[in-house]
Amino acid sequence: MRAGERILESAKMAYPDLSDEELDNRLNLAGGSRDLAVRLFLKVVDQANNSYEMKQGMVATIDLMKSTDGNDSAYEKVESETFKPWHQEMIKNGVKGDWQLIKVLLPQGTDTYASHLTVNMFNNWDQYIKSRNSGGEMSPAMAKNVEDGIKTRDMKYVYLAQLAKIIR
Repeated sequence: MRAGERILESAKMAYPDLSDEELDNRLNLAGGSRDLAVRLFLKVVDQANNSYEMKQGMVATIDLMKSTDGNDSAYEKVESETFKPWHQEMIKNGVKGDWQLIKVLLPQGTDTYASHLTVNMFNNWDQYIKSRNSGGEMSPAMAKNVEDGIKTRDMKYVYLAQLAKIIR
């Protein structure tokens, strides 16, 4: 089966009341509304809550990061050893649903924008808003580790997203 056929099948599942012609028109409009000049192939490197299930309406922040001096392993170590336990504590306290560290595979070019993404997932807007006021408690030692860890990456941009529809 070709990739285009799978896209049409997914569209039929998402919009069962539309004819093939209407679906084709929608897909053509969607393709023309975005620039596909940048494509990222991603791999989840670490995750705080393996049992988290994304549901319609959930909210996420997607942070685009670039490891400093191209030192991916140092950055990934800091995320897993310093930031992950902090996120796990927030999950345990019901302030967050999940956290993931994602690596960009095969970044190429001098203008490579991000080497990694971190994704913070929340069950809904209410949980996201509450998380903004509850950053989790940090000991002085952890605060120092966070301060040092921040030096291993450059935060390029943060996107805020809400899952509108699930197609399985």
